[in-house]
Amino acid sequence: MGKHGNRANEIVLNKIIEHVYIVAHNEDVSNLQQALADEGLASTIVRGPYTEEQKEYSLQVRCLVNHKNAWERAAAHEGFVMVVEADFVPVKGFGLLPMPFDPSLCPNAFGFLYAGGPVFYHIDELGFPYGHACTTVAYMIGPQAVAALLQFFDEEMSREDPGRYSLWDVYLSVKLRWDKGIRCYLPFRQYGEHGGIANSEHGINNIRTWHQADILYGPLSFLPAYARGSIVRYKFIRLRGYARGWYRLLAGKLLETPSWKKNPQRWELLRYALSRFIFRAHP
Repeated sequence: MGKHGNRANEIVLNKIIEHVYIVAHNEDVSNLQQALADEGLASTIVRGPYTEEQKEYSLQVRCLVNHKNAWERAAAHEGFVMVVEADFVPVKGFGLLPMPFDPSLCPNAFGFLYAGGPVFYHIDELGFPYGHACTTVAYMIGPQAVAALLQFFDEEMSREDPGRYSLWDVYLSVKLRWDKGIRCYLPFRQYGEHGGIANSEHGINNIRTWHQADILYGPLSFLPAYARGSIVRYKFIRLRGYARGWYRLLAGKLLETPSWKKNPQRWELLRYALSRFIFRAHP
């Protein structure tokens, strides 16, 4: 798992996170709130508000608006907060899981707790990997990252027709890294699952409509909505996510083969990537 080992195990989520903001529209998030409370994490639901103009935006961009509402609340905190979407399903023991980075050394980091389509670029001096990922299902941020995210929102709203469907959550980490100097850390394994029903706008725009976790830290706290009450359906979808994780590793997508070959950390990255799947992996 890298060089951080015992140090990471000492810095657990519920000792660092000051508050959790749940970004929601009209979903029932009672299971999520209870699961977070059981892990020692207090939460607040953020449902809008939206201006009349924003109400006409695409679902994807309205989601960005609501994340911005959460970032504004996060700005009132001096330490780290967590932002999760309504369909996030944490694993059991979530609050006692290790941090994805060392908060004392990386106060300006953006930490993915759920990383869709992760790509590992480098491993820092303590053994924590960072790189690129899609989706904003679950992440943690401190004051410096909050300021950068609010700038990102203003830039997105300044483009022509800001309400038009866009993949802002795909290029968010690119913008943070290159334009804002914010390093985006990736989890060793996923802290939970994207448990919701796919946004129909993705399919209309020829984007793959599902993205579940590849490797989980452990069993989930409750059955995701996508299971529709069926354990069989749940197992099938989890197996599909697990299989896609292996495909991304073997196809050179997890490590981006062309740049990996030139990376001085390439063998350390490969060992790290393989260890995610091999040692006590929970699909």
